[in-house]
Amino acid sequence: MLLLLASFVLTLRCAAHRQEHSDVIDASHNATGAKVKICVAGAHTYLNLGDGGCFQHLDDRGNFLEGDSDRLYASKFCPFSELKHRPARALLYHWYVKATNDNIPFAVNDLAMSCLLGEVQDLSKAFHKFPGFVSNEHFCETMLSLPLMFESIGFDGPGLLMEDERTTLTFSFKGNAKRGEYFRVGPNQGCDAWNSKHLGEPKLARLALRAVLPTYFLHRYAQSGTGMVVRGSRAWLSPFVQFKESYWQAPVNAVCAAAKSPADLDGLFSLTNLRARSLVSSKAMERDEGNCQDVTPCNYDSDESKHLGACDVCKNKDYPWFNEASGNCWNGKSDGFSRCLADASAKQEKKSCACHKAICWYFTKDFDAAFAAAVKACNIA
Repeated sequence: MLLLLASFVLTLRCAAHRQEHSDVIDASHNATGAKVKICVAGAHTYLNLGDGGCFQHLDDRGNFLEGDSDRLYASKFCPFSELKHRPARALLYHWYVKATNDNIPFAVNDLAMSCLLGEVQDLSKAFHKFPGFVSNEHFCETMLSLPLMFESIGFDGPGLLMEDERTTLTFSFKGNAKRGEYFRVGPNQGCDAWNSKHLGEPKLARLALRAVLPTYFLHRYAQSGTGMVVRGSRAWLSPFVQFKESYWQAPVNAVCAAAKSPADLDGLFSLTNLRARSLVSSKAMERDEGNCQDVTPCNYDSDESKHLGACDVCKNKDYPWFNEASGNCWNGKSDGFSRCLADASAKQEKKSCACHKAICWYFTKDFDAAFAAAVKACNIA
């Protein structure tokens, strides 16, 4: 079983054939009969929310397109739907333009951990380079809603990510991005009737997603191939690893209660509310708790004494120089780099931090549970 699962892991980075959306999808009336789906591409699972996403209703300045784009945008519970929030929508759209031109500026979970685990005033200057940047608080407040805009979303090495074949698997640390070699699947690969699981109509998809995202903002992907296999095995075989509707009832109830007011809905994803963790599932966090020996998430902590250094991170003798700004190890020295000396390595106790780890299957199973809870709890006309 483990060997078979390990072979499946190797297919996670397969490319997809993009099926372009020539028509705007009206989720408010489900005119196309579209469904929310858990799609399966090799061993990788991800979500297609069934409504074409939010970006299709905007221009590059954050204005709504002609016709009823403003109504459609609001009907999908997309973020910042009020007219006054045009600058916020423009900021989100700019990320999308860069991402779909093979230049993802930063990973979702990198931004989330920077804003939620560290001190906002210490947000890396790498984020300041993003066009339209106003302030640390405004940037966090806006960009934390980014995954709510996606047509398809998954959870992989960098964390939460847009599943679109025009994008690559891009890691980043404190705004310093490292473009990957592998193009993503999605938004449609593995979403056909044979491979996918249909969950229901798209109307409630983004409400369920709002309930799940705050928990996964605080997760990292399994640290190694072995970790992927172990967590995959537990997801299918262990009676102690569970994905219950009850885990998501409280955040779902909060989202449903706010759904009638765009301002209230946006308020749930305010920086203050997300830092307070009022939408985080304590049961899911308890289930996924572990120990990490990596800069993600250890070096997002505002207490620098807890950060990992060269002796903890740079274990390959050919890459001994540690750059704390990027979280990477290098084969040569540069300004601000540090190296683990042999005597220091012997004396220093290796650091680690408490963390929460998951794989793609966890994310899609948790969304499945949250969506089921939303269907029962959200009374949306």
